[in-house]
Amino acid sequence: MRRPPTIVLVPAVALVVGLGAGFVMAGGDDGTTDASTADVALMEPGAARPLPDPVDPFIVDPTEIVGYPDFDSAQVPPGAAIELEVGDDGTPPVVDPQTGRPVEPPTPPVLPPVEPIVGDGLAQPATPQSPIVPAPSTTLPSFGEPAFIDPCTTDEDCAGAAGVLRDDPPPATQRTLEPLSLGAPFAAAGAYAQMCDDIEGGDVPDPQVAPGARPTIAILTNQPSSLAVTGIWSDGTELEKLTMSTSTDHDRLWQEAWDGGEQARIVACLTLPLEDVRPHATGGRADLVIAVIAISAEGRTQTSGALVLTVPLDGQDPPFVDTLTITGAGERPRDDGTLVGVVQVHYAISDDVVPQVATLDAASASLFQTQALVENADCSGWAVNRQGQDRTLEANFALRTEQRTIDGRNHTVTVVDGELFLDPAVRGGWEGFVCVRLFARDRFGNEATIALRGASVRAPRTAAYDVGVRLDGVPEGWHVEAAWSTAGILWCGPAELGGDGATTGTCTTMARLAPHGIAMTLTPIDADGDRHRPASVTIPVNTSYCNPDAPIPTEIDGCDTGFVQLVEITPAEDTDGAGPVLVSVVVVRTAGVGQFLTNPSHLWRVGPVQAFRF
Repeated sequence: MRRPPTIVLVPAVALVVGLGAGFVMAGGDDGTTDASTADVALMEPGAARPLPDPVDPFIVDPTEIVGYPDFDSAQVPPGAAIELEVGDDGTPPVVDPQTGRPVEPPTPPVLPPVEPIVGDGLAQPATPQSPIVPAPSTTLPSFGEPAFIDPCTTDEDCAGAAGVLRDDPPPATQRTLEPLSLGAPFAAAGAYAQMCDDIEGGDVPDPQVAPGARPTIAILTNQPSSLAVTGIWSDGTELEKLTMSTSTDHDRLWQEAWDGGEQARIVACLTLPLEDVRPHATGGRADLVIAVIAISAEGRTQTSGALVLTVPLDGQDPPFVDTLTITGAGERPRDDGTLVGVVQVHYAISDDVVPQVATLDAASASLFQTQALVENADCSGWAVNRQGQDRTLEANFALRTEQRTIDGRNHTVTVVDGELFLDPAVRGGWEGFVCVRLFARDRFGNEATIALRGASVRAPRTAAYDVGVRLDGVPEGWHVEAAWSTAGILWCGPAELGGDGATTGTCTTMARLAPHGIAMTLTPIDADGDRHRPASVTIPVNTSYCNPDAPIPTEIDGCDTGFVQLVEITPAEDTDGAGPVLVSVVVVRTAGVGQFLTNPSHLWRVGPVQAFRF
């Protein structure tokens, strides 16, 4: 369900609330305000507590997953390289790709402020195309008086009554489990591949294949449950009904987390035999549409989704022991509350891949890797011609060494698992290339490229938000100052509207940058320049994705187009009878449209990995 904006007036101002529920706050003597629910509480003038976040099965925080491994990984800034050897701290050294010198870990980026667009008109929200067919209406006779009448519907004195804010969550004995839900099925890669290997206990069809190279299906559920899978390959062949594996240890840890007040998530896995996948694969990739049914002690649910499974190619793929795979991992919360798109990279190389060329001293050569999310160029343009833009926010890479038998001989193999994070400021549905370059450098600074691989990608279609304000009625000579903030950080404005200037102002952002809501502060300023009590409007942000054909109710709401909300700000009593300030908050939400099974908006679209010229 779409959440209407919550309006907090500082310290106490009358208002008009449209579109259903809102909260009228009553101020205390100290200028603070108590909320009628825990949704909003005034912490300081013009600031409000974030609204509660809806449960989105397609946005996953790894810290909520039971048993998610904590790898020792190196943080890699954009443009930096890693040396493909495990350092003393268990992580690969991060270096400058030009000089080979160490590079400092990246600092958290600060997004630049946005300038408001002022004018005399605002775009209006479009009428959404609802996929829900309304049920036929039936008029029923009334049987007496209703059992309960909300007194605030008939008694105006109720409006503005202060509620009690509950700071602590209720005891575990009073909490209720969230309904059983499933995320989108995905191909296990990186940490998920290692988790699935542990969950299945090595009891897989082809144990000689490394976990990161197996065709493994994974899914997340929010309760211990039994899961079954059916599916159809892209050639129309059916996948027989199979059971997914979960871990009894993870079930126990989930219960411990629940007893501590948290409902965590559990991973379920299923590794398919190579002989069952290869007949349906082209170039090592097999497309599969699956349906998953989950049954827990509390209920039953099901979901469906499309995924691409990769299988090792017959023969060898030098210089790789495990062929490079690139897998989308949706969008993930960061420490600052924003969401960021993630792609996972996996490959393995042996210890004898340094090329024997005259320009390179092989005895002193070391292996390095650079990586990027490239815009406006392919991988050759990026690596060879220095074209395009690197849209990588940062990357994390972990290395480990293994002993493997290759062509009857033992080799030391370096296994590389990494994650690339997309710049969160880019548009929804960003398109570009994920590129990985392997090269060797000797002690004299000579270089030789070993491999240049990559794949075309499209990021999840995050919705854009145009949050505007329009002056509908202002006393003569007055104007309004508007400012936009998220999590207490001003990111747009302030802009002065009214007087002899513009009457509308708009700021644009992405849903991923403000998943906890947008606070708009509206401050009336009279003809003498005196500032009056501001109104703070907290606008909920819908981070769902638009798939009109989605079978999941939370996904249907991802096609929401916005709303218009009227706000009335009553000035102080000493304003010589000036009337109220009337403004309209206009929110236009624009989401790219996808198809749930063939081109879903909530997932990355990743093309086949290919070799590029270097």
